[in-house]
Amino acid sequence: MLREDFDKDTRARSGLFAAAVAFSVFEMLDKTQLAVVTLAGASGALLPVVLGATVGILLITTPALILGKRFANSIPAAPLRFVASGLFLLVGLWTWAEAGGWMPDLGLPDFSGMLQRAVENHQ
Repeated sequence: MLREDFDKDTRARSGLFAAAVAFSVFEMLDKTQLAVVTLAGASGALLPVVLGATVGILLITTPALILGKRFANSIPAAPLRFVASGLFLLVGLWTWAEAGGWMPDLGLPDFSGMLQRAVENHQ
């Protein structure tokens, strides 16, 4: 094995390790992980809940990664950043307005108690 191949292999492994550690740390602070832990603890069904959450995350993330790789070079980054930040701001303001009771009832479904009802129905 050449020195260049060894360096490339080492960089790839360290990048993979860094991404795995960062993903694990940041995801543990995510509300999705808190919901999984809560549901698993309340239902007593650890393995099905964790497997279901893992499959769900894979089903959402995999197409996004594939499409991102496919279209990364054809989509300009600067306008995409503005659109993404605008959408993030819009969702934040919407959430803030709903929490303050300033939003009119738009007839949208309310899923806020769905997890609690699922746990209650399971017991």
